[in-house]
Amino acid sequence: MEKVKLIFLQTMIISFGIQCSIAISAVLYHIGEGGDLELCWYHPISIILCGFLCALPSLLFYSAYKMSKRWFRVCAVLHFLFVFAVVMGAGYVFRWYTHRQGAVVVAIDYIVIYFFVWVVTYWVGIVEQKKMNKALDDIRDEE
Repeated sequence: MEKVKLIFLQTMIISFGIQCSIAISAVLYHIGEGGDLELCWYHPISIILCGFLCALPSLLFYSAYKMSKRWFRVCAVLHFLFVFAVVMGAGYVFRWYTHRQGAVVVAIDYIVIYFFVWVVTYWVGIVEQKKMNKALDDIRDEE
């Protein structure tokens, strides 16, 4: 159940990050070029699908044994590259970009969103850990 919760949480965080990125890009495009950014009818579902596909590789970090620091770093690099491939593939299939400049923008957005997701996931983990510790302390106090 913990893994399903993680996948759902990260899917929502990633999708939110993509939406924020699109909103910022649209504002910058409107200010800079004077034009409007148009989204296709399938873009909302493509964002959620991409969020889900990018959240799945996070299960790499939830193994049955404790990882060494070196193995964690290897998994982090593989995770970054695999998710990057998923995003760029989804961007090509769903036509988030049609030329090289658009692909560079998507790649930069990916890097920002990737680190945003790591920070938020870490923060949520700390908050949940504090809640568990408080609950355990409350149980100890009752005894």
